[in-house]
Amino acid sequence: MHKIKNLIAASILLAAFFSEAQERSLIENIGVKINYSQTNSFERDFTPAVLDWQHKNYRTFRLGLSYDVATKKKWNYNYNISIDWSKDIINYTINDPDFDEQVFSRRLTGNGTVYFIFESQFLYALNKSQSLHGMIAPQINFTLFDDEGRSGIGGSNSLNGYSYRLNTVDRNRIIRPSLALGLQYDLPTKTKMRLGAFYSYSFTPIYFGEFTYENSNGVTASGEWEQKGHQAGITFQIFPFFKRPSN
Repeated sequence: MHKIKNLIAASILLAAFFSEAQERSLIENIGVKINYSQTNSFERDFTPAVLDWQHKNYRTFRLGLSYDVATKKKWNYNYNISIDWSKDIINYTINDPDFDEQVFSRRLTGNGTVYFIFESQFLYALNKSQSLHGMIAPQINFTLFDDEGRSGIGGSNSLNGYSYRLNTVDRNRIIRPSLALGLQYDLPTKTKMRLGAFYSYSFTPIYFGEFTYENSNGVTASGEWEQKGHQAGITFQIFPFFKRPSN
């Protein structure tokens, strides 16, 4: 919690420092940000061929506040903090050559995960009017849950007397750094509105863990897995207190 407070305080100080170059008031720079994205890129240990474990790509919704720092130079800045909600869907398939059906599939839907995300955007103007920007943005993701393992046990199926047991240990990452690249476009409206598209690369996994598998035919396997949490999506920002000067 102290780290989150320190990041928020640092972002406010940075925003205040850069805002000295602006003529707008503080409140005009405050915006509301909406984000819609898809998380993907699941990785695992491919050695145990008996188990194919996959986190399906899932969608996330993000809502937050932003502070915009516009200058007359090529570089501009945007700081925002938001809450990200996602729902996990896990698919895993057991490929057992001794089982007549050969494939047994299961699907697990999680309850969802909530993150706090701090993002510091560096925007570089790509045109003379400074309405189109290239973006690079370091991000820090905080999950609301402690990094504690949870375990699960697989089930059985009644065909041909076949049964299996799947034991898993799942963990989540409390602090996860990532880096976003994208484009931002300011719409030519009286109230400042901004559209964007981005790709965010996660440096550490969201989830990671281990599994063991055994069945009534004597097949066993074990391995590790992790979900990186790369994201691609679109954003919309509106600055309700900002009014463009009339011509």
